[in-house]
Amino acid sequence: MTTKRNLLSVFFRKNSTVLLFTFASGLLGSLSTLLLSIFIGKYYQLVFHTHSPRGKLFDRFLISLNDLNSFFILFGVLILVKAFFTFFEKYLSGYGSEIFSRDLREKLFATQLAFTILSIEKKSAGKYLLRYSGDLNAIQRYVMHGIMRFGIDILFLTVALCLLVVINLQLSLIVITGILVFFPLTFFLSKYLQRLTIKRRNIRSELLAFVSSRLHGMLTVKLFNREPIEVVKFKKGSGKLFRYGKKYFRMFGLINVLFPLFLYGLLGAVMYYVALLKSRTSEEFHGPELLVFVMVLLNLLPLFRRILAVNVIWQAGNVSFTKILRIFNSETEQNEKASAFRFEYGNIEIGDLAFSYPGQPNILERFNFSIPSNNITAVCGPQGSGKSTLLKIIIGLYQPKQGEIRIDGHVLNELDPFMIRKNITLMSDEVPLIGGTIFEAISYSRKEEKREQAKSILEKLSFPLKDTWDRTLDYRIEEGGRGLSTGERKLLQIARTILTNKKIILLDEPFHGLDEDARQILIAQLIELRSNHTILIAASEIVSGLTVDEAIYLPLANVRMNHHVSV
Repeated sequence: MTTKRNLLSVFFRKNSTVLLFTFASGLLGSLSTLLLSIFIGKYYQLVFHTHSPRGKLFDRFLISLNDLNSFFILFGVLILVKAFFTFFEKYLSGYGSEIFSRDLREKLFATQLAFTILSIEKKSAGKYLLRYSGDLNAIQRYVMHGIMRFGIDILFLTVALCLLVVINLQLSLIVITGILVFFPLTFFLSKYLQRLTIKRRNIRSELLAFVSSRLHGMLTVKLFNREPIEVVKFKKGSGKLFRYGKKYFRMFGLINVLFPLFLYGLLGAVMYYVALLKSRTSEEFHGPELLVFVMVLLNLLPLFRRILAVNVIWQAGNVSFTKILRIFNSETEQNEKASAFRFEYGNIEIGDLAFSYPGQPNILERFNFSIPSNNITAVCGPQGSGKSTLLKIIIGLYQPKQGEIRIDGHVLNELDPFMIRKNITLMSDEVPLIGGTIFEAISYSRKEEKREQAKSILEKLSFPLKDTWDRTLDYRIEEGGRGLSTGERKLLQIARTILTNKKIILLDEPFHGLDEDARQILIAQLIELRSNHTILIAASEIVSGLTVDEAIYLPLANVRMNHHVSV
């Protein structure tokens, strides 16, 4: 099982050098910031010729610096050193988070492609898009700011507090007390903000899925004049997102307004204490010490802001990790890189097959039949009888609830899914065209040597020419073949299926969308292919002119027996 800890530990092990240099650059840059504050105190001493009992503090940090020329030279060098380490800390932390984001993104995509079809069908594609945008961004910030930057800030805070204690213990206690009071308050407020964050993300995900589905179904929206209805539905979801957005930013604003109240209130408390000390006691608080203390405290202000805000980053990152880990731990196909094999004959035997979709009654039950090789078999039946489902089971996309399928004596469940599909091909309207040109859409390997075969198959299917055959193959098409006619898309799906030259050919409603001439051309091609292939056609009825070797009738699910009619 993949966990957040697994992902992070692998990342840290593989990129330990980058992380080491990131922390080193951040720590050295922070230390140079403290040294700049101490330099300003030293400047005060040199210009105003003041010295205090703690004046040796500056000499301990700055060796022995007694003239302004040396001071300004070292001050300039220190500024360059700080800029150098700040640059590398920012660059390396960003670089490290980009590595993590890249690895996670690639693992995410590979995992989704390995999903079982039933797993991927549980959600619309739109809901998965956020994993690649909002979720990966939140996780990248989690790694960059919630881990690396936070670790550097804690180291810097520790060193800075030690320095403040050395300068003045009483003032340091004021600062530490303020931190101990304020941090728990913001923590509990951030927990509430987390719940609002989760709710907003869920609503945004649902809204994105809604937009995706309506844009994909634009033709339906137009034909049935659903624009006003869909706009009302969208406004309802958008309004809900708006309401939670108001709650979120109200709390976000409250947390952020507490930052300056705390930070400048802390600074005010320090100044008030110093003024009180000067007026009511004889103890002197020397200007250089106060200047350094205030400068260090001012340098801690952005650090306090980051530390207090990191809980929001953690919460958002944890939400995104949870969503992505669900994907990593979903059911996937187990491709075991089995040795290559080929079905020699293509004989299919199905015994006691049963299948049901999650939460649904059986769509197939105790189903038995045999399909010999070099044969055209038709599987017929009404809508919902399981014709398409049966083809998906044979090609290994769905796993049967019980029973088994054997091909040339091999039990399908025991074979690697990748190798199964090296021997079986499926044509279906549910299997869209992928590619930017006609050749890319129909060529399994997209190798140049396949172009002649592609031309030959398209010519046999009488696919409409786009000037010449070369220009036809290079003709640009939109995603899924949009822009082509229904018949053209169907012919390309058929051409892609034939071009694979696999032993077993499964065709789901291959004649649907074709005119009579195209149907007869396809029938002639199937008869030609039958001599060396096992062909299984799922159709509501056998089309005129098609002579099949065998026909199998699938009743609806409530009929508990199968009818097997030989032709």
